[in-house]
Amino acid sequence: MLANQIACMNRLAYYSFEPPRL
Repeated sequence: MLANQIACMNRLAYYSFEPPRL
């Protein structure tokens, strides 16, 4: 449960700092 929220916030923060490489 918590891990999912942390992963989501981590992904958002990562994308806010670095553009996603697709």
